[in-house]
Amino acid sequence: MKTRMLGGLCLLGGIVLEAIVWNSVIHDGHYSLKAAAIAPILIVFGVGFLIHGEAMPPRRATPLLRGYGIVGSLCTIAQLYYFGFFAKGPVEIALGVFLVGIWFLPARFFEGRGAPAGEPSPSASSPGRSEPISPRPIE
Repeated sequence: MKTRMLGGLCLLGGIVLEAIVWNSVIHDGHYSLKAAAIAPILIVFGVGFLIHGEAMPPRRATPLLRGYGIVGSLCTIAQLYYFGFFAKGPVEIALGVFLVGIWFLPARFFEGRGAPAGEPSPSASSPGRSEPISPRPIE
């Protein structure tokens, strides 16, 4: 259920951002690059989370999540191409390659760093308390 709620939020946020971007392009002749890059990816992820629910966990880099990420990145590239973004130079083209290439990185780049296996997390051993940090000598 939480994944579907996340999907609804992503879809709604993506649609709002997309409307802001297109309104800005049509009326002002310019757009926010961040909003134009994020909106299509949010829309595609929102649809994916709504369709697949718990089969597409947002905290793990599953092949399904990566597939939706690639599709969202391609939608972003298509939109930016339509806006004429890639005509500026090689740095902008590198951004397009990065948007798709990031989804092929190993899973460890997407997952958070937790405590090593077999060791309890600090919050589990002493909830609400913290241990003082002893300084290390300078070498």
